[in-house]
Amino acid sequence: MALVGHLCGGGDEMDQDRAEVETWADQHADDLVTEVERHGVPITRGEALWRLLSAVAIVQAPEYAIDDGGEPKPIEPGSDRQVWRRPDFVEQVAAGAVHFAGRVYLPVDLATSTTGVAIPWGVATELVTRLSALLATGLTLETSLVGLAPPRDLAPLIVRLSSRVAETIAWVGDDDIINDTKVNGRRYLLVRACDAWRAAEILRHAGNALADDESLARSDGTDGFDDLAAQSARHTFLWELDTWINPTDP
Repeated sequence: MALVGHLCGGGDEMDQDRAEVETWADQHADDLVTEVERHGVPITRGEALWRLLSAVAIVQAPEYAIDDGGEPKPIEPGSDRQVWRRPDFVEQVAAGAVHFAGRVYLPVDLATSTTGVAIPWGVATELVTRLSALLATGLTLETSLVGLAPPRDLAPLIVRLSSRVAETIAWVGDDDIINDTKVNGRRYLLVRACDAWRAAEILRHAGNALADDESLARSDGTDGFDDLAAQSARHTFLWELDTWINPTDP
C-alpha cells in the first residue's frame, strides 16, 4: 500500500487515513471486479485494488494554481477529503478501467448516475446543437408545446453539456484530441450519464411534438428548424446516441 502512504505523507492522522483507505479499498475490490467484468473486460482482484488505491491517491493529491507572478501556489483542500466514500466512486473507477480498455461503459442506473460516459466528439457537439435549436424554438413559440421541455429546464442542461465540451478541449489541447485513447475506435469525451440520458429523453419527446404540430411550420422564426425536426434525422441521431449511453450489450 506504498502508493497511498507516499502521497498521504506521515503523522498519526495520516496513518489513520491510510488505514481507512486501505480497508475501504479491500472491502470494495470485489465490487470493482464485478462492475468491470460486467462489460466484458477482464480484471484481477489485485488490479482492482491497485486501481482503487490509485484513484484515492489522485483525488487526495495536492492541487496548485499559478499566481500572477507565474509561480505555483498550493490550493487549500476542500472540506470533503473523503470523496472516495461517495456511493458512485467505485462506479467511476470502473468506468475508467472500461474506457481504458476501449469499451463503452454503461452505469447501472443511467438516469441518476453522475459517472462520466464516453460520447464521441461529433455526437456530443450535435447533442448540444440540437438542444440549442430546441431552446430557440421554445423561446419563439407564442404558446407552450406539449412534449417540448421548457427553457428553464433546457438552458441549464445546455450549459453543462457545452461547458463540458469546451473544458475538455481546453484541457487536452488539439493535438491530444487527435491522439487520445479511443472507445469503440472513436475519440471521445466524458459526459455525466444523467445529463446524457436527460438530453436524449428531451430530444425524443420534443421531436415527436414538433413533428406532430402542423402549425409549427408556419410559425415565425422556426423555418430553420425543419432539418433538425425531420424524423429520419432525429431517429438516426438518437439511435447513434443510444449505442453510446444505452447499448443493449455493453
